[in-house]
Amino acid sequence: FMTDGVPMGYYGGIGIAPDTAIFDRIEVLRGAPGLLIGNGDPGGTVNMVRKRPLAEKQMQITARAGSWDYYRLDGDITGPLNDAGTLRGRLIAGYEDRHYFYDEAQSKLPLLYGMLEADLGENTVAAVGMRYQHYSQQGGRWAQGLPRSSDGSDLGLSRSTSYGPSWTYFKSTVRELFGDITHNINSNWSVKVSGTVQLSEREDAP
Repeated sequence: FMTDGVPMGYYGGIGIAPDTAIFDRIEVLRGAPGLLIGNGDPGGTVNMVRKRPLAEKQMQITARAGSWDYYRLDGDITGPLNDAGTLRGRLIAGYEDRHYFYDEAQSKLPLLYGMLEADLGENTVAAVGMRYQHYSQQGGRWAQGLPRSSDGSDLGLSRSTSYGPSWTYFKSTVRELFGDITHNINSNWSVKVSGTVQLSEREDAP
C-alpha cells in the first residue's frame, strides 16, 4: 500500500483501512513494484491519493441510506483561506451507522479529516494534515457460518440467522498526522519530502 506515493507497508502498516471519503482517487500498479518503489510484492501496489485543498471554494454534502438500516452523511468543504489564495484548506467529516442482514450486528464509523496547504514560493508547496477515524462493531463477530444437517442438506434457516454472540465487539481508532513539501524543478521533475505519524488502537472481545 502507498499513500500519496509513499510506501506504507502491508495492511498492518496503515491500521484499519482508511475511509475512501478522504481520497481523490485510487491508483493500481500491476507488476513488480519493488523495481519502481523499492517496497512491495510481485502482485502489485495500491496507491491511495488523498484529497487536497482546492483553489476555488467548494462545499459538498452527501447523504446515503440503504437496506438493513444503513445511513451515512458526509460533508466536504474546501477553498482559499486568504485573499491571495496562497493558503488553502480542506475539511471532511463523515458519520456512518449501519446494521447488517444478519442478526445481532451493528457498526458505527465517525471520520474527521483536514489539510492545510500553503505556497512557499512560485514552485514550492507545503501541506500538513490530520485524520481521525474510529470503527466500532457490536455483535455479530466471530460467527463460524451456519450448520447443516448430518446428511449435508440445508436446514432451511433464515438468511438473517447468525450464531455470533451479541456481546462480542470490535473497536479500532486511528489518529494520523502527515505533511509534505513539494518543489517543482520543471514540468517533468519535482522533489517531494513527506512524513506520517500514526497511532492505532484496537480492542475486541471474541
